[in-house]
Amino acid sequence: MEVRFINIQQQLLLENHPIYVIDEKLIHKIKQIKNIGFKFHFILNNIKLLIENNFKFARNDNIMIKFNVEGGPTLIRDVVSNGVYIKNFKTLQDNNLIFVDQITTLDKKYLLSIEELEMKRFVKLLNTKRMSKKNGKLYENILADLAVSRISYRIKPNIVEQILFVDEVYNLKGTILLPTTVLPEKGATVVSKMTRGVSQN
Repeated sequence: MEVRFINIQQQLLLENHPIYVIDEKLIHKIKQIKNIGFKFHFILNNIKLLIENNFKFARNDNIMIKFNVEGGPTLIRDVVSNGVYIKNFKTLQDNNLIFVDQITTLDKKYLLSIEELEMKRFVKLLNTKRMSKKNGKLYENILADLAVSRISYRIKPNIVEQILFVDEVYNLKGTILLPTTVLPEKGATVVSKMTRGVSQN
């Protein structure tokens, strides 16, 4: 049974165990995604029935830890429009894209180009030219949905605010940046913590 849940998690690009992630809103999206339906899927059908009848699952921390996918926590499906997410789901699935930070720069303010995206280690396909030809135009739909401009790749301000509200932000060296709301006693807008050898700046 565990293997089946893992399969559903991977198939639907879920960040954790299906019984804790799938809700009424996600069910609506799943129904519209091609080749993923409820008609012949026993487990999805049962989860759907449980949700429709207001059943709740008790939280099991061991299961949550075991099925947790590192990253995010802002999900791509939460920031792109339903139409774009559904239409481009196969592209996201082919490239194992779940979280916004997989398709953005470290500061979460710019989207990656398709060429930059293909160099990421989590991308499944390795042939860049073949991948670009297949997914380039579809990825443009996501760019158009999230970016102010397809030239600059800068993410729309309202989406940046949504992402930065919950996500950690890093500088270009990969160092985590902590806002003053996290460390107010420092009295600075941004506090950078980084280690060099035995000393820390």
